[in-house]
Formats: sequence, C-alpha cells, structure tokens
Amino acid sequence: RMEPESEDQTHRNGPGHRGAPRTPSLGPQTEQKPGGSIDPARLVAIELRHLRYFLLVAEELHFGRAALRAGIDQSPLSRQILDLENRLGVRLFHRTRRRTALTPIGEKLATDVTRILADIQTSVAAARSMESGLGVPFRFGLAEGAAGPAFARLLAACENRTPPINVVVVERSAGELFDLMRSGGLDGAITLHPAADADLTSTCIWHHAMVIAAPRGHWTEHRTAVSLTDLAHEPWVLPDRDVLPGYAAQQEEILRANRVSPSRVTRAGHQNSIGQMIAAGRGVGLIPADIAGSAIGLEITPVADNGAYVASWFAAPLTASPLLTGVLEEIGDIARDGGPGVHCHCDRP
Repeated sequence: RMEPESEDQTHRNGPGHRGAPRTPSLGPQTEQKPGGSIDPARLVAIELRHLRYFLLVAEELHFGRAALRAGIDQSPLSRQILDLENRLGVRLFHRTRRRTALTPIGEKLATDVTRILADIQTSVAAARSMESGLGVPFRFGLAEGAAGPAFARLLAACENRTPPINVVVVERSAGELFDLMRSGGLDGAITLHPAADADLTSTCIWHHAMVIAAPRGHWTEHRTAVSLTDLAHEPWVLPDRDVLPGYAAQQEEILRANRVSPSRVTRAGHQNSIGQMIAAGRGVGLIPADIAGSAIGLEITPVADNGAYVASWFAAPLTASPLLTGVLEEIGDIARDGGPGVHCHCDRP
C-alpha cells in the first residue's frame, strides 16, 4: 500500500441539480420485499423503454435534461420512472425540489442496465453483421482505461484487412470481460492487467509511455523533463482502485519505484476525469503520452525517469475464434510500428 495517504472521494457525478421535478411517492399498490430487494416476479412487466428512460435519468440526475435527451416532455418521463418503480416495488431515486439522487438499489440497477443495454446493442450489431454478409464478428472486449489511439488503429487495421475482420466492441470492467470470455460471450479483450486463471491466455502487447500532467501555471511548465522524485510532496490525482484497478495498480507501482508516496490523493474513475481534476488544481498526475496532445488546460512534461509506462494485455479464451490469428497479426504490427507513446517491449510479468 502507498502510505500515508488520505484520499479525497472518488470523482463521480454530482448529487443532482436544481429543477428536478418532485414525482409522487410509491403508491399503496407497491409491495417491496424485505431488505429492499427486487421481486423477480415483477421483472416480466419491465420493458426496454423503462430501462432506457431510467438510465438517462441516472446519468443526468436531472429530469429536465434527461427528457431532452429522450426527446419527450418531462412529465411523461417522470410518469415512466414512477411506473418502473411501481412495477419493481422499489424506490430508485431520492427526489426533492432541490436535487435528484440514486438510491443504493438505483445505483446497482444503473450498473446492470448499462450492461444489459450494451449486450442488446452488441447482439443486434452481430446479427446485422451476419445478415449483411460480413460474417461472424470478432467480439472484442475493452476494459475501462484501455481505450486510446493504439486501439483505434487496431480497429481500423482489422477493417482494412482482406477480407475485413468485423469487430463488435464491448466495454466493461476487466473482471466482467474475463467472466464473459469464460462463458463464451467474448472472443478476446484488451485489459490493463492479465487474467489470473488457467481458463484464459494473457499476453502483454503494448507499453504506453506516461507523461506528467499538471495544472496551467505549475512550476513544471518550463522544464524539458521532470523526475518523479521532484513531485514527491505534490498532491496527486490517481485512477480509482475499484473502477480502474489495473490502471491504478500500474501507476502506483511507478510511484513506488521512484519512492513517491503522496500524502494527498484524489481518485478519479475515468481518464477524462483524471485530466479534469488535474486541470482544476487537485494535483499532478500521469497520463498516456499518446493522448497528451488532446489534453485541455494541462501542462504536459516528459518524465525524466526510466520505466514510466503502463502495459496493455490481450486476453482470450483457450478455445480461440477463427478470427483470432488475424487480430493478433494486427496487434503485433502496431507493437512493431510503435507510434506516439506506444512501445512493443513487454518485459514486465
């Protein structure tokens, strides 16, 4: 562990905004099971529109903005959410005149619904691919934090092959991707840590050079390179250990190797959020060099120390897709060609 460390709360969506409507409380017909769990018998009455509307409100935490995104008026949206709560027999949102917030059950349901709707979209895309004559697609998992220019190059390379490899992308946490591969739901995935069981193969494929990101006006702006030890007493912005476990572990290992033990750490659950927290002055951080050119509001400085890189891993089931060989060829070509911040040496375990 990196001690001492007093961490700020992980950066997530705010608790809500003014203007969220007050919708009626659950009616007397609602029968909630002990402990607030959802009665499975009620799920047969749930329709996709309920889930889509619920997810919009869960993302916005504001009924007005969610209604704009849904293309409907606010009142019908509120009625749909109340109908969903009544059908499930649970409360999904805490609603007042001043704020809208998810209940614990609502937070869990939002995670599940995101996965359900993505799975439906993936299945539809695969069906359309087969109907259009493109054949069975390669179902490609992508862990949070693993997206970047190298992955975009991989998708383009697969599409430009002869014959092309049609790729359907599924974004999940690494743990969920490993589970999907074990059950036959995915053909391969790029993650930020290897699979830890014998049912899957894992190969280190790319290393991404990291650079130092700091707020505008930071003392690093006039340096050609900075050693991490010079930043030992700075506050840091690091990936959230729960949301981005592989990314967090690798960044923390970089700091440990350079004897940096921050006394104040802000955690963020997305690469964009990390940049935003740094730009807001919450601390310095490490970001991949291959995305540094698009960073807004940040001072970017190369790391003077060796070993400041983050590894990407490719995992696949033991029973391989017939398209796997072609995908691995393109992964290897990107590793050999390199590019901004991408290296092929994968000597870490």
